[in-house]
Amino acid sequence: MSSEDGEQISRELLIFLERSAVENRIPEGIVFRPEHDRTLESLGYTVSEVANFFKVGLHMSAEELWKSIAHNKRRNIKKAQEQRAAVVHLKSCDALVSFYEMYKASSERVGFGAYSFSYFDSYLKVFGATDKVRIFLTVLDDKPVAGVFVVVHGDTAYALAAGSQKDVWQVRPNDLLHWKAMEWACGEGLSWYHMGHVCEPVPAENSPGWSLWRWKREWNGQLNKYFVYHKDYMPRLKKFVLAPYGKVYSKFSKVKFR
Repeated sequence: MSSEDGEQISRELLIFLERSAVENRIPEGIVFRPEHDRTLESLGYTVSEVANFFKVGLHMSAEELWKSIAHNKRRNIKKAQEQRAAVVHLKSCDALVSFYEMYKASSERVGFGAYSFSYFDSYLKVFGATDKVRIFLTVLDDKPVAGVFVVVHGDTAYALAAGSQKDVWQVRPNDLLHWKAMEWACGEGLSWYHMGHVCEPVPAENSPGWSLWRWKREWNGQLNKYFVYHKDYMPRLKKFVLAPYGKVYSKFSKVKFR
């Protein structure tokens, strides 16, 4: 198939999806593309932002995965285990409560807007029914000290959110936590462990966000850049019906990513 044929198929598919969106009163659409897309632009989509996402490849055994991460990361994981930290993975309401307490505390400490408890509870109910959700908790002296909420979709385990107790950071519970989550995902036959957003431009040394980016890149994963395309399908509906909610979301976003 030629590139022209591929563009024509993409165009027809997008037009069909737009019509379906309007019929179902969906006011806007967002499309992620790894590069500029002429077809999207010809249909009136514009780039609203450029985003980076970091994911670790799991196309190997757990032993090979262990060897692939940075030496410093392996040392930190061993340190946590020597301190008798252990990781459990559950999908119970009690585990969600423990996770959420640490996640909420982290949001207040760092200054990002936290999702509601019901947000995670909804994921637990929907994805838990198909065994596609896990709550990983690092436990030290019988007390949860770090947690990550993981949802599986397709061939990827998404670490949707994480939190920890600051007073035990020297034990390195977060390193152990994510390693065990990756190890589990690898054993499940998944291909990727998605660790979320990295700001654009990518943080340089001593700049805001550098410490988190340095921590992530020690997992030796892939940083993928995406162009986020946006289009209003029903601008009048968005303006008169959804505008108040948009203003609230805009303010929330500024708090979350400040």
